[in-house]
Amino acid sequence: MLGEKPVAHVLDPVAAFLKDEPDAVVTLIFECYVPSRDVVTAIRDAGLEPYCVALEENGQWPTLGAMRKSGKRLVVMSDRVDPDPELPAWLMKVWDHAWETDWQASSVDALRTRMPRRGDQENELFILNHFVTTVLGASKAAAKRANDAVFVRQRAAAAWQSFGQRPNFLVVDFYDAGDPGRAVAAINRAKDAQQFAAAALDGAGEDRQTKDGN
Repeated sequence: MLGEKPVAHVLDPVAAFLKDEPDAVVTLIFECYVPSRDVVTAIRDAGLEPYCVALEENGQWPTLGAMRKSGKRLVVMSDRVDPDPELPAWLMKVWDHAWETDWQASSVDALRTRMPRRGDQENELFILNHFVTTVLGASKAAAKRANDAVFVRQRAAAAWQSFGQRPNFLVVDFYDAGDPGRAVAAINRAKDAQQFAAAALDGAGEDRQTKDGN
């Protein structure tokens, strides 16, 4: 399968990152085609289970501060969680907590009109799918255009205004193409949708937003 690799190649760097960055909080969302127990085994084999966080007894998320203090800084979700009472509480079904926009964009222009696809919009977490899939699969050339920081900010602003919710997760192909990380930083800094949308209208908007936020 194109792009297939052992899961350890992905999880081992996550374990190293969490060890080296004690304030970092990481979320893993699996698109899963294997039994849930296999996911749990992979997490444990990578030494990640001590970092895994579960919801509090009242069903609420712990705060970021509480996660950092406890060391439980890894959120693990999957689109498949088998009805197995022996599964750990930290393996959570993503659609119990999140919703997402459509992912079937065949061009960069099509990204402007993506609608909700899966999950209940009442859920707390918003996944903004922002990648192009051609007939040949993922395209790095398309990703470079899609991942342009200004374009990402403008699309995130439009989604925030349309749906009334700040995007929590931005899903991209080829994160090293373009500069989506800069856009994510801008999303995180924004105070509200209106201010973020105004800042996203032009390239200088990010600089204004940074100054206003400091």
